[in-house]
Amino acid sequence: MTDGWTALLEYDDVYQATSRNATSDANYGFHESWDELRDQIAP
Repeated sequence: MTDGWTALLEYDDVYQATSRNATSDANYGFHESWDELRDQIAP
């Protein structure tokens, strides 16, 4: 039996893997994380 957090983390792993594959061609060469990009443009 798994708790809710375990199920959520498993779902997130699957989601991240599929979304990474689906958007790898549509990111126009940007491979940095959103946090890294936000740090670069934040004042």
